[in-house]
Amino acid sequence: MALTSEELAQIREKLAKQRRQGEKKLKFLEESILQKQDPAARDGVYYSQHPAEIGTDANEREKFYRIATSEHRFLYRVDEAMRRIEAGEYGKCENCGEDIPFSRLLVVPTARTCVVCQEEAERIRFQGW
Repeated sequence: MALTSEELAQIREKLAKQRRQGEKKLKFLEESILQKQDPAARDGVYYSQHPAEIGTDANEREKFYRIATSEHRFLYRVDEAMRRIEAGEYGKCENCGEDIPFSRLLVVPTARTCVVCQEEAERIRFQGW
């Protein structure tokens, strides 16, 4: 059963909200990275920092970059879901072709597979076969 226009409107609204939240997180991360940088470190030159502090700062930057990368991936999935809605491809499982239930899409609007196919993919991924 195809999604109704009201259901699609709910999904669009949820995706738009997730996009705004993701952009807000990315902005916060970028600002945090810039604030964490010592003025001397921005030029790649460390003058008076202890080597342990330099390592800690590098570790913090790496953590921020990993989180930002994850957030960029999520925003990509949000954009892909919006593209699928506009193309009329949204709500179909990419593996079996069955309709993805609205209740699942409401909880995970970026879902590309039905629950059965997702569980199978996770079983294979975690068991290694």
